[in-house]
Amino acid sequence: MTPDHLEFFVAGLPAPQGSKKHVGNGVMVESSKKVKPWREDVRHAATEAADGRVFTGPVFVMLGFLLPQLASDPHRHQHRTTPDLDKLVRSTFDAIVSAGVLKDDALVYELLAEKHHARSDERPGAHVAIYDRTEFADRTRAASMAEAAAARKAARRAS
Repeated sequence: MTPDHLEFFVAGLPAPQGSKKHVGNGVMVESSKKVKPWREDVRHAATEAADGRVFTGPVFVMLGFLLPQLASDPHRHQHRTTPDLDKLVRSTFDAIVSAGVLKDDALVYELLAEKHHARSDERPGAHVAIYDRTEFADRTRAASMAEAAAARKAARRAS
């Protein structure tokens, strides 16, 4: 069974997959201890939402990361500091692939990703939406991006 699209929310603390450090005898470990729990949260949410479905062809992916509020400025929602967005995407994609929901992250042909501080009524985590390319084949790129942005905003309000 090939899914047309899959949407889910991952509750947890988004963590970037950064550099690895050498600890001796050729052993490399993640430099951040937060990556492993984040990947486990993503794997669990993806596996549960997919219910055995696997994307094996080109996909369009939307990721909306909600990071914890800043104690120093709880009204600021645009996230302007670390973690880097590309490293958040990397750790999330690796977990989705290891969950078996996406055969390979090389299948992602288009990506819309953003990061924000969670509002007081939001939980930290990530909104994930994966769309089979054929679902967008007859639409223009601009139309699909506008629809994706609207869907992300609606998902953000719903959680």
